[in-house]
Amino acid sequence: MFENKQKAAQPEFWVATEQLPKSPKSTFYAKLDETLESFGFAGKVRQICAPAYKQPGTGRPGIDPVVYLKMMLVGFFEDLPSERAIAARCADSMSIRAFLNYELNETTPDHSSFTVIRQRLGLDLYERIFTLSLQALREHGLLRGKNLGITRVVLVKTDHSLLL
Repeated sequence: MFENKQKAAQPEFWVATEQLPKSPKSTFYAKLDETLESFGFAGKVRQICAPAYKQPGTGRPGIDPVVYLKMMLVGFFEDLPSERAIAARCADSMSIRAFLNYELNETTPDHSSFTVIRQRLGLDLYERIFTLSLQALREHGLLRGKNLGITRVVLVKTDHSLLL
């Protein structure tokens, strides 16, 4: 009926990346990435965030703001409770790694880096990115309604989580 799979006495020590199993792309994240690319999200976000990355004495090289925002989208869409959970999910999922444009041999950003980038970007840049996102959603027919209202977002840090 069923056969118990036995573990190898000595597991493989080295496995070439081309021998690793391939995961099918997530249809949702593939479509989201396609939508983001269609309105030039990456280029526009990098342009908005460029001044924040030119500040001297801000420590180690920053995470690409596009990767950071995509990771935040993963957290939102998967209802993840903390930045630590977001970082773990992004590191573990091959389809999300593809969405973030990370290869299997690359380390995804750690949750501890989120605080640094959040402070680096500041409220004004978040507001500009939010406005850009709403405009893009509207242009693509993904935002419906007669009125568009934007309120100032307040970020509050509590025990490694981000409340909006």
